[in-house]
Amino acid sequence: MKVSTVTSLTRYRSRYIPHIEQAWQQLSGSETSFLAITGAGGSGKLDTFRAFAEAQHLPHQLFYTNGSQLANGYFAGFYPLVMYMMAACEAEYPDIIARHEQSIKRLFPFMPSAAYQVPADLTNLALQEERTRFYHHEFQEKLLHGIYEFAVDYCKHSGEQFVLVIDNADQLSPTIQMLLRIMSYRQEWQESIRMVLLFDGDIHYELQNHCKQVPIQPLDRTEAEELLANNGIPAVPARTLDEMLYIASGNTADLLLLTECMDNALPVFNYLTMDTYTDFYLSRKGQAFRYALLKQYIQHDGVDDHPAAIRNYEISSSALKDQLHRQRIREMEQQPMEERIMHPFHYVSLSSEVEQLTLLAPIAIKLQEIGVYNTWFDLFSRYFINAELRTLPDGDELHNAVFVRMSFILYSLGIAKMSIPYLEFFYENFPESKLIPMILYSQSMTYGRYQVPVQLDKAEHFAMMNLEKIDSMFQDHPKHVYIKVFAENALAYIRAKQGRFDEAIELCTAGIHKMKDIYGEDKYALHQSILVYNTGQIYEILKDFDKAYEMYDHAIRLDPYYGEYYNDMANLLQNHGRLEQALEYYQKAIDLCPPYYEAHMNRAGVYEKLGRAELAYQDYLRVVELKPDTAHAYSQLSTLCYQEERYDEAEAWIDKAIYYQAGEAQFYNNKGLVLQEQQRHEEAQQCFEEAMRRNPRLSEAYSNAAVLAFEQEQYEQSLAWINQAIELDADPDYRINRGIVYRALHETEQALAEFEYARQHKQDNDYVDHLIRETTTVS
Repeated sequence: MKVSTVTSLTRYRSRYIPHIEQAWQQLSGSETSFLAITGAGGSGKLDTFRAFAEAQHLPHQLFYTNGSQLANGYFAGFYPLVMYMMAACEAEYPDIIARHEQSIKRLFPFMPSAAYQVPADLTNLALQEERTRFYHHEFQEKLLHGIYEFAVDYCKHSGEQFVLVIDNADQLSPTIQMLLRIMSYRQEWQESIRMVLLFDGDIHYELQNHCKQVPIQPLDRTEAEELLANNGIPAVPARTLDEMLYIASGNTADLLLLTECMDNALPVFNYLTMDTYTDFYLSRKGQAFRYALLKQYIQHDGVDDHPAAIRNYEISSSALKDQLHRQRIREMEQQPMEERIMHPFHYVSLSSEVEQLTLLAPIAIKLQEIGVYNTWFDLFSRYFINAELRTLPDGDELHNAVFVRMSFILYSLGIAKMSIPYLEFFYENFPESKLIPMILYSQSMTYGRYQVPVQLDKAEHFAMMNLEKIDSMFQDHPKHVYIKVFAENALAYIRAKQGRFDEAIELCTAGIHKMKDIYGEDKYALHQSILVYNTGQIYEILKDFDKAYEMYDHAIRLDPYYGEYYNDMANLLQNHGRLEQALEYYQKAIDLCPPYYEAHMNRAGVYEKLGRAELAYQDYLRVVELKPDTAHAYSQLSTLCYQEERYDEAEAWIDKAIYYQAGEAQFYNNKGLVLQEQQRHEEAQQCFEEAMRRNPRLSEAYSNAAVLAFEQEQYEQSLAWINQAIELDADPDYRINRGIVYRALHETEQALAEFEYARQHKQDNDYVDHLIRETTTVS
């Protein structure tokens, strides 16, 4: 864990053992997720917890890991535990891997397993330059839910318990921070895994409410005396110890280094700084020692918090550090890609940003393909503000492609406009680059699909320019047809958006035939499946069910393990009333994807239509488990509870919906209905009026307010509300309600006129006929 050629001394702080023990006990059975031990680097957090764990004889397997994403990659902190579970499953529980393989193999594409049962989809089989399908930014969250469920599944079946201690938790990747957020509200793991996070400084803001915190303070003299005794260091005079504490600012590691300075005949008094003493110490040790210390620090990815090792790295020459980093990089390049992805420390530590970017380019491409975009930007965004890096020659290299691919990530994040300046800058500087078709394709899609609002004229301009460039620059290229069909597909999308559907269909179908005739169905298979799928989308817009079904079915045959195609086929079937068949495709989508909340959401709608309320309820629960901010799922849960007269639950669910989407008028309307059933009339009326305020054209809110006023015998007010509802929507049911109000106001002719209107416009007239007979009899 911590390595150094310098003397290894314990930093154990006995004062904090009772505090850790108390916090540990409070974690059991509580909603607090993590134990967080905070304090300055070198304050003794790790050694103190180790001492606690050894004294408690915890019935767990302990994993001590380092959370630095630069030292250990995008899954730093958790990766060793996942590797352990994978190895154990390979040996004893292969079915567990099979249940979660769609998450595991996508998040760790370099991790093969004999337990995998489903081949990879074309997204993950295509060559790098042919990969034109990129994940949405929410895909990472699905993967992390899948890994979480894999770990819980393993613990459940193996009966093992773990303590995972993550040092340098302040340096966790955004990917792992997201995993911790998932763990903070999904509580199943707490029975089997205890999490201990060691922070050099403050806890990440979002985690603060989920941590039992034990802060470790600077040493005082009593603790300092105990620390020296624990390390077998002879006692020093009280005044000298006070001066040492002053120089070290009470830091445990620095105080111990000062004792080493004293051993090396360096007098200690509070005139010089800690850095100066560290420099003196390194000087006395000599150049051979410093070189060995530096080499070890770099070889171990900067994971050494001894103050001499850190200071030695800081003050060593850039040339020497670059030499040792390059040596480590050469070693890693002989290893699988995993080594490079998991240890970016060496790349980002090179003194030249140009060298950093060019060497990091393969890692950037791979992280993007995995879909960990927040971590990707955390590592690479600093390079994009540098115009010099964006003009590195010659426009055809992998580091150039990194800038181009950034545009796809920006699409995913919903900030497509940010990609436009980068794409324009690239085109201006590298007009002859082989990446130009991708640049112009990206521009056309930015303007025509991802920007809000779209600008179809500009989208068309770039699409047409792309076709001209391809014919002039790539006429003799062996992939000419593939490149051109890809560009024509973008134009087809724009034509469809322009309402020129015949042209869009012609472009797509011609492209399909050209690709098949020239390459067969195996070559460029990913793009062929996308082309077929896009054609299906156009047919769906045209409401040509048979052709859309044919295209989606063809796309599935080309890429049978890509779950999203099944979801879209199921949506098509649901929209055309083929509900049972839709359920089959939704299930296939769920089977082939990481935890797929959209498919559960869509399937729940089918179950509702089929009257299978309990199955719909379970799917909506799965949605909010996977995506807690899905307001519509909470609303539907509320509706299902309302229909079963479980009004307290219905209110709780609709309150959740409002929390996550406070601007949705329909939610206030629905809450008003729930409150009305609970006889909370004043609150219900406030909800209906709030719905009207947020959406003055929501006729339901006026109608429901009218019903509420009628129940309270406020007939004039009821008539006013129902009149407003009818102005917005001539729903026959609204006319029935107005007739009932007229009848209560003894305006029989108006009432009968309303009932007669409803009878002419409703299919089921039994109730209306009854109202007419009843009204006629009374009159």
